[in-house]
Amino acid sequence: MGQRQEGEERLGITQLPYLNWVEWIKELNKRKYGIHLMKTHAAGTFALNCAYLGIPCIGYKGLDTQEKCHPSLTVDLGDMVEARKLIRILNQDSNFYTKCSIEAKENYKNLYHEDIFSTIFKKQLEI
Repeated sequence: MGQRQEGEERLGITQLPYLNWVEWIKELNKRKYGIHLMKTHAAGTFALNCAYLGIPCIGYKGLDTQEKCHPSLTVDLGDMVEARKLIRILNQDSNFYTKCSIEAKENYKNLYHEDIFSTIFKKQLEI
């Protein structure tokens, strides 16, 4: 997401080529963590895709999909200290990782699953 930044490779950050949605989900599913610490939130689909797959995602407050799907991993804007702390805990504490993974999947299912969305959408349109 976004433009490549100089020095990313030294941090172990890699950029993927453009992928269609199916390729993207397959590639994302190979990952263990999601980190979305961009000041511009965009559409919130990264946190949502991670939640669907049960991938814990660290991200900023202010993005509804982040806050609703990954509440235990949501940090204040610019709080890199807390973000680093959370990635260490996710990496070292398998119980916390599992809790965050299950929480994300359940929150996705309860808030964003197609059946839920359809029900809410119909209520809004009074269909």
